[in-house]
Amino acid sequence: MRINFFMTFLLVSSFFELQAQRYSTAAGLRFGADQYGLSVRQRFLPNTNAEGLFTLNQREYRGTLLVAHHFPIFGRGFNFYLGGGGHYGELKDFGATYGVDAQMGVEWKVPATPIIVSAEVKPAYHIQHENWFDLQGAISVHYIILKDTRAQRKKARAKRKRKKERAKRKKERLERRDQYGRLHPIKEFFKKDREQ
Repeated sequence: MRINFFMTFLLVSSFFELQAQRYSTAAGLRFGADQYGLSVRQRFLPNTNAEGLFTLNQREYRGTLLVAHHFPIFGRGFNFYLGGGGHYGELKDFGATYGVDAQMGVEWKVPATPIIVSAEVKPAYHIQHENWFDLQGAISVHYIILKDTRAQRKKARAKRKRKKERAKRKKERLERRDQYGRLHPIKEFFKKDREQ
């Protein structure tokens, strides 16, 4: 019952979030089934960010660097992300470990707050480790440290506006082409004149 209520609240609030605050840098805590740690995200492209993780449990500590691309689901406040990277760490009674990681999850920018909540699955393939594969699930809570500047938001709005205008012009051209056929209207006129 509580999970259904939470999911309903999550979906409804993402629809009503009018101005999602885009962020450049966020830092927070990560909680998994048998591990916990710190996470820092830095955006370096419009929909792509790098994330550094430092996680530990009773037998191991690990540093991970990931790059993920974000896809908006219900607007700019609710995203699906997909990415990958690598890790290096130390395992008790084994020594140094390293490998490659994948990442898939959803993130939600809580309306009117500088908080981001995300849930993800991060499979890891270990090149040197006592276990060759690890499937980790985690929930992260991030605090937005640096927001986009007003100039960056204005530039992004102008880019979206230009994209809409290009799509509108393209649609108009296609409609004119359908209306007059493949030929230019003047050529169409001369073709009809010759046929008479």
